Amino acid sequence: MLGIYLFSVISILLSIELLLTKAALNVPVRLPLYLRFLGLLVLYQMLTAIFVSEEFMDIGPFKYIYSNNFIRAFLAFFILENTMFSIRSLNVVKFLILPLLVIAAGVAIVQISDPFFFTDTDMFLSEEANSVKKLEQILRDGSVTSLSKLSNAGSRFLVEGYRNSIYSWINTTAVGLDSLSLFSIVIGLKSYRKIQRVIVWVASALISFLCSYRWVMLNFIVTSSQLVIHQKSLILNSIKLVLLLAVILVGVYYTAPLLGIDIQAFVEERLLSESAGTRLYAFEVFGKVFPDNAILGTGAEDTGAMNRLIRGKTGQIHVGYLKFLYYYGMIGFLIYMVFLGGLFSYLYKRAKKTKYWGSFFAFLMVPIANLTLVDMSFDHHGLYLAMIFAKYINEDHVFESPYNQITE
Repeated sequence: MLGIYLFSVISILLSIELLLTKAALNVPVRLPLYLRFLGLLVLYQMLTAIFVSEEFMDIGPFKYIYSNNFIRAFLAFFILENTMFSIRSLNVVKFLILPLLVIAAGVAIVQISDPFFFTDTDMFLSEEANSVKKLEQILRDGSVTSLSKLSNAGSRFLVEGYRNSIYSWINTTAVGLDSLSLFSIVIGLKSYRKIQRVIVWVASALISFLCSYRWVMLNFIVTSSQLVIHQKSLILNSIKLVLLLAVILVGVYYTAPLLGIDIQAFVEERLLSESAGTRLYAFEVFGKVFPDNAILGTGAEDTGAMNRLIRGKTGQIHVGYLKFLYYYGMIGFLIYMVFLGGLFSYLYKRAKKTKYWGSFFAFLMVPIANLTLVDMSFDHHGLYLAMIFAKYINEDHVFESPYNQITE
């Protein structure tokens, strides 16, 4: 929470500084179409929080502003659109991505035997498990009774074998959206050597499959597809990618037992688990509660009717698009879809000109992920970096000022 607070405060101050500087220099503010509709969406959310649900006043104006991930995303993209970055600093970032993903893969491997290694243990804490020492004792015991002493999120984390690598300090979706954004940036750039792209592909495959989130595995496969769909020899490159994936899967199958992973249990308990039923149940719940607030939504408030329907079955409406419709109604959803259209049109024009698709595929993960989870805001550092790369990468796949490339 402290990190979110600091990020929000810094973003607000930087945005104010940018506005004042541009006003003093008489320089126009850059507001692409996607950013205008994101701003409109933020305004709509705030108005519904004031007049529909009263959430704005219940939690306080300041907390509402710094805790709203759509506001954070708007401020971040506003800053990125109106800031010039040095080519030298971007090359340093480009250099650091590879070792970061390799380290993240290594941490995920270590977490197979030690789930608390480089993990934010706050997610496990409860009244009965209020220290790392007690958490370790519960883990060693491993019984259902012991695990029930953990927080709900913590016990589920251990029972289902989730591994968030280095990303638990951010949130549970960062392991997918942030790590794979960096992965997409690398494999989309021809300026990386082939061996570097292979290393990043293997590291990202380990992160994606060891984390146990099915939506992350799906996005890894979709993001990897850019390696072949824009190649001249589509069939040959597809065969190469499939063979590489097969080799890795065979390698994992034979080495997993040495690392303490039960492959059969993983397939049965994660890939084929009954948790998919919560997604189907989301449609049933949505169909019953949405008509009551179809136009304006609930203002991001869970109504009593919805809480009664999900009690004991699931924690929320587990499909991002449905929950967004429920929270913000058809008006909010329409604004969001126009924002998405503007965003992907913005990215597509750049990708089409430069033949660099890494950033486009990075952003594509959010619409795909929200088929099974709820995180529609694009408030992720990997996506912010992907936007910078989209603006600065030229036809030769090296950094160049965006003002020398595509004009709005």
